[in-house]
Amino acid sequence: LISLQLKPKPNEIHANILFQKNKLMLLETIIPKDFDFEMDSIQGIQKLLPAINLMKRSLKNKVGIIELADCVHLERNYFSTLFKKVLGVTPINYYHQLRCISAQLLLQDRAVTIEAIAQELGYVDAFHFSKSFKRIIGVSPSEFRKSSLLNIP
Repeated sequence: LISLQLKPKPNEIHANILFQKNKLMLLETIIPKDFDFEMDSIQGIQKLLPAINLMKRSLKNKVGIIELADCVHLERNYFSTLFKKVLGVTPINYYHQLRCISAQLLLQDRAVTIEAIAQELGYVDAFHFSKSFKRIIGVSPSEFRKSSLLNIP
């Protein structure tokens, strides 16, 4: 069997590297800068990991505190307290941050409309998505798209 491998064009390689760099940079914003990596925190993250993974898998379908707490076998209030102690944000704020990170990645593609991104991430409509995005990121999705596309050579 002969396999053909097409060599990517230099601009495709550059775009892919830029995309991966942006993805890593965005994912780094999930953990607070002043995060304390003590043993208790590491054990806390390990305990919360199934809930964090459920959030990542459920960006389109909203997931509630009770469901998150149940997946790690904790009582709702203790789950929320532990989550805030370990990650520095509430579970709901963390979930909104994850959705915004996904939105930032999707906004890199000019072919994907803001309405489509809102629908993909489970928002009621583009207005609610834009309002939430601006509250968390500080700029509207269209402003973010314009500024991020200016940085691509």
